[in-house]
Amino acid sequence: MSGYFDFLATKYSKGPNRFALVSYTFDSVIAGYMGLSASAFNAKLEELGTKIASSWPAARYYYIPGALHVGLVYDSSPGFYAWLRAMLEDDPKWINHPN
Repeated sequence: MSGYFDFLATKYSKGPNRFALVSYTFDSVIAGYMGLSASAFNAKLEELGTKIASSWPAARYYYIPGALHVGLVYDSSPGFYAWLRAMLEDDPKWINHPN
């Protein structure tokens, strides 16, 4: 997971580019694809969140509790849409979630 983020950060972190990672905390599809257990995936995701927060000022993450896969489809909470809106509007309320 970290290697892919490193590639994106190297390629896009210069200039006005922003990066948003949306993931379920125990995404069963990605965990299976990577050959990880749900708990191992969660640990890697937490490591990635720490890396995002410390290395790319214009990048944020939004973690949704659960094991589903597509956050844009299944998470219809007002908080999620407010987070996306904050990203698009370059609002200072666009912060890591959970922070």
